[in-house]
This record gives sequence, structure tokens and C-alpha cells, in this order.
Amino acid sequence: MLDFYENKGRKIFVTILIVFVVGFSIALIASEFISFKKDVSQMETVAEQANVPDVKVAKNITYNGQIEYVKGSVEKRSGKDTGWFSASKSDIVKTGDEVRTLSDSRAIITFEDGSAVRLDENTTIVFDGRNENIAITMNNGFVYNKVAKNDKRKYFVKTGDYIVTALGTEFGVENNGDDIDVMVVESIVSIKGVNGEEVFDNIEEGNKANIKGDEIVKTEIMQKDFDDEFIAWSTDEKGYKDEMKKSSFAKATADKEEKQADEKKYTEGSIILSGEKSSSGVRLHWDVSDVNTSNGFKVVKSKELNPVYPGNDYKYLSEVDIRDYKWKIDSGKKYHFRVCAYLGNGKCGMYSNDVYVDTPDGDDEDDKSDDGYASKVSLSASEDGDNVKLKWDISGGGAPKGFKVVKSKSKNPMYPGDDYKYLSDGDTRKYIWKDLKEDKTYYFRVCIYKGGKCGTYSNNVKVSL
Repeated sequence: MLDFYENKGRKIFVTILIVFVVGFSIALIASEFISFKKDVSQMETVAEQANVPDVKVAKNITYNGQIEYVKGSVEKRSGKDTGWFSASKSDIVKTGDEVRTLSDSRAIITFEDGSAVRLDENTTIVFDGRNENIAITMNNGFVYNKVAKNDKRKYFVKTGDYIVTALGTEFGVENNGDDIDVMVVESIVSIKGVNGEEVFDNIEEGNKANIKGDEIVKTEIMQKDFDDEFIAWSTDEKGYKDEMKKSSFAKATADKEEKQADEKKYTEGSIILSGEKSSSGVRLHWDVSDVNTSNGFKVVKSKELNPVYPGNDYKYLSEVDIRDYKWKIDSGKKYHFRVCAYLGNGKCGMYSNDVYVDTPDGDDEDDKSDDGYASKVSLSASEDGDNVKLKWDISGGGAPKGFKVVKSKSKNPMYPGDDYKYLSDGDTRKYIWKDLKEDKTYYFRVCIYKGGKCGTYSNNVKVSL
């Protein structure tokens, strides 16, 4: 009987011991779990205090852009393997996207950091907003950049064999196929080759660089640079042009520009103008003495005395030796006329005297020129691969000796001097200029050939391939 109780007591003791050990283990585990959770909470608090989320900076941060302004025909595509689609205001521009403007078109793209790029007509860019940087590749055209200051982000424009890097600035870059122009309106940019070699350490505010082949010329910005239509549009909207005029360097360069303009004309010279009513308008004739007319003439008209260019109605005559012009007017009213020697860049030099002439009422119009040659040529052009199709109409006479089709990479090509094709058939009205280089911009005009020289020229047309 005693043995029975001893065995039973031993079993109870062992059971109690097991329960105690298990309970102690559970309590120990629970204590460690609470301690671990507390440590985790403390680690999270420390991480927040140490701004641990900034670790994201080590990862790729991608900027996107948004089309803010569209004028004319603006197109966008996502990579070269996709088609072009019409772009609209508020469209998102991502890394790898291409945006292009066609003739007489413009666009503004803003980026998430506040920077913006403006595209002139016939401009194509590829956007890359990776790794906290904004990179724009421009193969052709003209862009104006307004860069938001950011110590971490860099802003590049790659064009041709060069990379233009902004150092917190406002600047324009133009690539017309032959050369590259960089114009720094605010702060500084650096220009390097695509392989990293330095061309200029810095181009400072108020200066520009022209890059042609391996030759780079650095000059001061002149006020006439701000008369460029695209630059004026890009800067005038926010008053940058007015600020530019007030700056000390602008005053100095404006003085230089005025001096250069004075050097292009002879202050002792004169332009003597006469005019008379003809059957179809007013026939004007002028004589020039000791005046530089290398840029041609502006003939200006107004109802007020002493008309000026720009401001009043005008006709541009690019021929250096021209001395006669018939202005077709059938209003039956009187007008004032003057002729000036055109200096280029929107300015006139020497003006003629003012003449006041009656105009016909258009009842008995015979619009033929006195020598039988056409008095007007209207030209249009279209791109066809690496060819350019040209078409024109003439009026006021014929073309008995045919036409000269002239081409240049600069505006208003002339014969002789620029590349040309001679078409002896005076009845032809079209021509295809073949095998032109891609990613280039060309200018064309057609003139009435008079044997050894050109008569009336057409309007100037611009084609970017």
C-alpha cells in the first residue's frame, strides 16, 4: 500500500515539474517576442529619424515631360519603330519619346522639375529623363531651354558631335545642318564633344558660340539676335527681352551693333526716288550714290508721310542692282513711298526721299512688264524622301529664256553664287531636285532668267529633310 502512494506521488511530482518547465519556456519565448517587436519598432523609428526613405535616391529617378503649348502641326512617337501621331496639349512625354514640329509650327514641353524646352518649326528632339537628369537629343532645328536650378539634376542638349550642359541657365541651341549655334541668355553653359573632350570650359551670359566642323568661334550676343522671331517669342512672353535690354552687356553690344550698321552705309551717300502712276499701280525708279546695297532694298508704302520699315507696308527686293519696281495698286488713292538700303536683321540704312503718287482704280489693267518678262513668281515646295518637289506660277509676263532654280543652306539663294539648275523651257512650272542629304535644311528660289542674270525672284521656301 505504501509503495502505491510513493509511485503516485512520484508521478504527480514529475507532472508538476513538466508543467513548470513548459510554462517557463512559454513565458521565456513570449518575453523574447515582445522584446524583438520593441526592437523592430525602435529600428523603424530610427530609420524615419535618419530619413532612410532617401535611399531611393540611389535608384533611377525618371522625369517626365508634358506638352504645354501646341501651334500648327506637332507630332509625337514612342520610339523609332512606331508611327508618328498628332500631339495635343497635356500629352505626356516619357523617356525615349520623340517630338517634332513641322513647318510653321511650335511647341513647349515642361518637365516635372520646372524646366521647359521650346521647339521652333522643323525641329525634332528625343527626350531622356532617366537618372535624375534631363537629356535632349536634337538632330535638327532650334530649341530654347529654360532650366530650373537643381544641384542634383543635370540638363543636357546633345546635337551633332557636341553636348551642351546647362549650369542653371537659359539658352538656345540651333542646328541647321552645317553648323551649330549656342546662345546663352542667362548664367553659364559648358560645351563638350560627345566623347567628353572640352571645347570651352564655360560660355557665360551674353555670349554665343558658333561651331562649324572643328572650328568654334565665341562672340558677344548682339541685340539683333533678339530680333530673331523664335528667340523673341521665347523671351518676350516673360519679359526676358526687356531685362536683357537693361543689362550692361546688352547696352555695350547694342552700341557695337549700331556702329557696325553705320559702317555698312555711307553717310555721305543718297538714294533719289521718283514715282508715277501706271496702268496697274505705281512705277518707282531710284538712283543710288555711295550707298552699300549688298542686302538689297525695302520699298515701303503708307498713307502717312515718310513710311518706314518695319511698321508700314513693304516689298523686299533682294537684287543688288535693281532700280525699278512696279507696285500693283488699284485703290484709286494716294500713297507715300520711300526706298531704303536693307541692312539685314530687320533694319534699314539709308532712306530715299518721300514721293506721293496717285494710284489707278483698276479699270484698264494691263499687268505685263515693259520688257515682256514676268513680274511675279510664286513658289511652293514639298519633301519626297531625299528629293524636293518644286512648283511655281508666274504672272505679269513670260519667261522666254527659261528659269534658274537656286538652292542654298542659307536664306534667299542667289544666281550666280549659290547652287542652281538651269531650265531653258519657259513653259515649265515644276522641277524635282534629287539626291539631297537627309537631316539637312535647304532654301530654294526660282528666278526669271534674262541671259547672264536673273530678273524677278520667287519667294524663299525652306525645306528640312
